[in-house]
Amino acid sequence: MFNYLSENNVNYCENNHICRHWRLKNIKNKDEIIKNIFMFLGCDSLRTKYFCIRKRNKDDCPYENCVNPDCYKIVLNNNIKKDTSAILSSEDIKEIAEEIILEDYYRLGEKEFLEQYNANQPDFLKITAQQLKVVINYKKENIDD
Repeated sequence: MFNYLSENNVNYCENNHICRHWRLKNIKNKDEIIKNIFMFLGCDSLRTKYFCIRKRNKDDCPYENCVNPDCYKIVLNNNIKKDTSAILSSEDIKEIAEEIILEDYYRLGEKEFLEQYNANQPDFLKITAQQLKVVINYKKENIDD
């Protein structure tokens, strides 16, 4: 991760000590760099559209060009908060996608496919139509995998 920071001109160290605020010289790529830092730290949930990164408190971090992950938090995307039942972890999406055969989905249609899928699942593993759409989109995007 620190090689990545150096390559992107992030000043994270001063007098051989890691600084509280990691200052980016060119603010143009700030969002991408912050997202990549969180990915290095194992936050895979950012790969879905359900979560985003927000600055914590401006009093804690007054620097516009700071990219230290301690100055940010991962939050539920505003447009997703209305329907939290649609949230699946990236692992859940991958697992469900492995079980789904797209030809069956297209042949049966969304409603009947969902009914048949849920008929074979215990209550806590049943999915909604919106969750199915997320999984189908993932499956379509990763059809070569």
